[in-house]
Amino acid sequence: MMLELMRRDYCLRFLGRWLILGPITTLSILGVVAAARLAARGAGAEPGLLDLFLTVCVFWFPAAVYLGVAATDRRLSRFDMALPVSSRRLWTAHTLTLALSTLAIVAVTIGVTEALRELVVRRAQALAVLFVPGIAIPALAVGASMLLAAAALQAYRPGLARLPRRRATAGVVIGVLAASLVISMALAAFAPWGSIVVLAAAAVVALLTARGLPGTFVASPRAPAPARVPGRARGARISLGGNARPAGTGGVGWLLFSTIYRATTKMPLAMILGIPILLIFGLLLSGILRAARGGEITRFLSVILTSYILLAFSAVPPRKLYLLDALPLSRRTILAAVMLPLVAALAVGYGVGRIVADDLEAQRDHVVLFESDCCVRIRVPIEAFEIAWDGQPRWNGSPSGELHEAWTTYPYRGSRVFLHSPFSVTDGSSPNFVAFQASRAVQAIYGEHIPPREIRERYLATNADGHVVFKSGGASLLDDYPHLRPLPAGPAFPVLMLLVLGVWLAAYALYLRTLRAGISERTRKGVYWGLMLGLLVVHTSQFVLAATGRIDLLAAGGFCEILVRDLAEALPGGAFTIWVVSALAVFGVYKAAERQFLKVESMPGDEQAMELIPLLAWGARSDDATT
Repeated sequence: MMLELMRRDYCLRFLGRWLILGPITTLSILGVVAAARLAARGAGAEPGLLDLFLTVCVFWFPAAVYLGVAATDRRLSRFDMALPVSSRRLWTAHTLTLALSTLAIVAVTIGVTEALRELVVRRAQALAVLFVPGIAIPALAVGASMLLAAAALQAYRPGLARLPRRRATAGVVIGVLAASLVISMALAAFAPWGSIVVLAAAAVVALLTARGLPGTFVASPRAPAPARVPGRARGARISLGGNARPAGTGGVGWLLFSTIYRATTKMPLAMILGIPILLIFGLLLSGILRAARGGEITRFLSVILTSYILLAFSAVPPRKLYLLDALPLSRRTILAAVMLPLVAALAVGYGVGRIVADDLEAQRDHVVLFESDCCVRIRVPIEAFEIAWDGQPRWNGSPSGELHEAWTTYPYRGSRVFLHSPFSVTDGSSPNFVAFQASRAVQAIYGEHIPPREIRERYLATNADGHVVFKSGGASLLDDYPHLRPLPAGPAFPVLMLLVLGVWLAAYALYLRTLRAGISERTRKGVYWGLMLGLLVVHTSQFVLAATGRIDLLAAGGFCEILVRDLAEALPGGAFTIWVVSALAVFGVYKAAERQFLKVESMPGDEQAMELIPLLAWGARSDDATT
């Protein structure tokens, strides 16, 4: 009986697709983390606690999303409640199914990641830096915290067959999942043995909940909360006469948005989960990882993945859109109410990330003089490089006539286009040339002029072999010139928003074409999952190409940054022109999606039709009473 109850549990309905999407999504996000780790190793930093935290986060994410959605969905069907089975057995079957399903997602996700690590490391040992060693510790930490979270969510109002879709429920779910993330990080970083304590706590919570279950389940709370009107204090009198006015613009606005949101999505947690996740992706797009780690971490790696996240939280069928058709609301207003919060969360995350990143960038050297095995070198950020479109070698010269070949890197193997540093020096460079190049780099990056002679006299000398070395202890321009601040970067924000929103809205417009009466549900789902998998394949392909040596991720990201900078310098109007062109392009794609949204045909399905039957019966009784 127990196995039969578990086999037909409702939370297994979407387990199959999550077992596929979980590893794919994790590997996609892990690609960004791996690029950050590779850049940090190139900058001289060893993988540390931050890398472990990021790895735990990407393993935790798919299981947490599944658990949050499954826990807020129905626990038991009406058929289950009518069976001659005790409530304890029904609750135990559902809890075991939920816990085992969540563990299955964690196990499959980590197993696929470990298999990929073995494959990559076997082909190229140098790429082992892309993965955090000792994956068993994060796996154990995430698995234990997920079991405790499942037990805690099942202990919340355990006598209900389905949790009410209210803000209180969403707050409990988010709080439990956030606590599970904190516990996972603490276990993985400081006390892996504590997983035993967490598993014991999950067992205790489950046993106590099972012992306190009521004799029967109920379909809804026995004492529903009284209806509240936005903008009114508790206990206030509300006039329903013809002269009644709205309680307040803010309250009415929130009520309108809530009504639109509930009618256009079948996923209650889509917005609640989507807003924090988009805030995080806004931070990634802002370049905060690079500022925090000091490596050449490109934010353009996250463009396609951000579009994927936007599509995942917006492309849900508007099952109850027909309820809004009778209201004085245009479809344009409805679409804007659905889209704008997602875009606003992304923009806010980007803005906060840029504020923090600018502060961090001001605290580190952008022109680094370092001593290699033979002589002094100059390192500058990759966006300070230049693009050679013709493929011809580039040379760096000085007024004295000294000439050396520039250091180059290729974004794409086999391409004639490459990047070169106009500030590089070579083994045979003289002290005057090194000082001249360092002065040019300071002028280009900081907008300040430090005479070459001053740099040479303060930092540089020549050894017995004729190579340029430091006079004593190295050089730090920021320590000696603390007023140096990097110049503002190019207008990357409008370009990033154009790429992210353009891909998202184009895919969303294509999906909206399937919401027609003549198109089957199977076709709609096929188009949806085809778009989602297509975006993931495009995102993942850049890391596959990098692992096979076809592209250099850091050089490719630098190419994008330099291209934006060169466009701002070449176009009339500079950054303002890029802002205007990007805004017009995004507006054009949005209008195309809006045109498809106006043509959406929404009719009640079987579940919605059953919900309408009581309303129709009530209306018939009212008509009979009137006549």
